[in-house]
Amino acid sequence: MRVYERAARREFSDGRYFDPDARVRAVAKITREQLHNLIWSKPMAPAATEVGMTETPLRQLCYECCIPTPPRGYFNFQDPVDRPPRTPLPAFPKRRLK
Repeated sequence: MRVYERAARREFSDGRYFDPDARVRAVAKITREQLHNLIWSKPMAPAATEVGMTETPLRQLCYECCIPTPPRGYFNFQDPVDRPPRTPLPAFPKRRLK
């Protein structure tokens, strides 16, 4: 174990420790198409819980993978007919943006 990894862990009194990277390791494997369908089918927080991460890293992952996300307030419409149209999944660019 490297020194900085040991410093990042927080030990509890009973010998257990909190590993901040554990939530990253628990993320499910999912394709871009599946993630796009999940993001547009339910709000971001429940979708993030289903995938195994929190809302902010899921938004960042969508941005990095060029997956459009619903606009703010998209799921507040009672009637799904009144919602803005769903943005189709664009092709993944050959050159990744940094």
